[in-house]
Amino acid sequence: MTTLLAFAAMIMLVVAVHEWGHYLAARYFGVRVLRFSVGFGSPLLKKTDTNGTEWVLAPIPLGGYVRLLDKHTAESMPDANTQQTMEAQSNWARFVIYAAGPMANIVLAFIVLTGVLMAGESGLLARIGKVEINSPAMQAGLAGGDDIMRINGQKTMLWRQALPAMANAVVSGQAMKIETDSGVYTIPAGTLLPAAVEEEFLKAVGTYPDVSYLTPVITAVAPDSAAAAAGIVPGDTIVAVNDTVVEDWQDLVDVVKGRAGMPTPIILWRDSVAITVMATLATAQIGRQVIGRLGVSPSVSLEKMNALLVTVQLGPFAALAQAAKRTSRDAIGTFAFLGRILSGDLSLQKNVSGPVGIAVGAGAAANAGFIAWWGFVALISISLAVFNLLPLPLLDGGQMVICIVQSIIRRPLPDKIIGIIDRLGIALLLCMMGGIIFLDLAKL
Repeated sequence: MTTLLAFAAMIMLVVAVHEWGHYLAARYFGVRVLRFSVGFGSPLLKKTDTNGTEWVLAPIPLGGYVRLLDKHTAESMPDANTQQTMEAQSNWARFVIYAAGPMANIVLAFIVLTGVLMAGESGLLARIGKVEINSPAMQAGLAGGDDIMRINGQKTMLWRQALPAMANAVVSGQAMKIETDSGVYTIPAGTLLPAAVEEEFLKAVGTYPDVSYLTPVITAVAPDSAAAAAGIVPGDTIVAVNDTVVEDWQDLVDVVKGRAGMPTPIILWRDSVAITVMATLATAQIGRQVIGRLGVSPSVSLEKMNALLVTVQLGPFAALAQAAKRTSRDAIGTFAFLGRILSGDLSLQKNVSGPVGIAVGAGAAANAGFIAWWGFVALISISLAVFNLLPLPLLDGGQMVICIVQSIIRRPLPDKIIGIIDRLGIALLLCMMGGIIFLDLAKL
């Protein structure tokens, strides 16, 4: 129920703001708005204002629309003024009306992020735990124990802030300037492949979060796992794996990942006695990589974890500046991300979510707290803006392209051509949504 409510509230908000942008621009240029609908389906609530606009709340919260007066509808309405149709407006006016929806979403994201940054974001301090030998991070000079302060000029004091900034730099092909409490370090552009984002991204960069609060004291063993078959039980402490000493959970993860399907000796500490068991590690496919799986869960040192949990709160002016940077970064990064998907550098299946995936994300954000949910709203609002700006038929971006073409050729496109474009757009969008929903369900 939390997931459904969080998803419905988020979608209704970002859609209402998107359509509000179209509505305001249309009214500004004198275009008559026939209907403003949030949601699809038979109206639950409906009211007509003095301007003749029908305001509708519909039951299916997967989108919405603003219906503007066009010349064909005007012909069947005796009270219609043809000067209030979309066709009566200049190409520039129509371009602005179409662009106003995505721009409203960008403004919403900026306002929300400003509020989130002023209220304070909570999470794990962006402290580097380990740095891979000969990795880009080590070559740049980063070291374990460094606290990341900024990435490419944006404040990233929490890992939840640092990871998206790193991913955007990689996908966009930018250099990664990392400012820490010990100095400023740069990972050159092109050092990391875009595929690193969807596979072992942190390993490719060469940095790991400080997970010293996770200890190799086992709290749970998965049924039918390699650990269960080897006789490992809750309460055991893993001391060494294949002659590699395990000091913390990251040590265990590293050695297990590299021994997929291999018989592996494990030294345990049980009841003050050291014992050795042999486990044949299971395998798992992550992207293009096959990794090993043991099937155990760590214990958590609350004292160490609480020392790493912080809240970062900014003043009004700093929040405005950082919100502007993050909004522009996420918008540009989303365009770059889509470009990498279209070029085949990134997997469509792993990196695109539809209604199901977004609902799961909204529920997780809501469970993480009110501020986290608003942060997710900002992210989805930016994604909706970018998606609608794509130059595809029926989307705002496609309509903006038509306006540009008509300005260049200095005449409207024939109705027959517009009809063909619209039909192709409907077919394309239906195929896209069907495919994305299928991928969503496959992920579950």
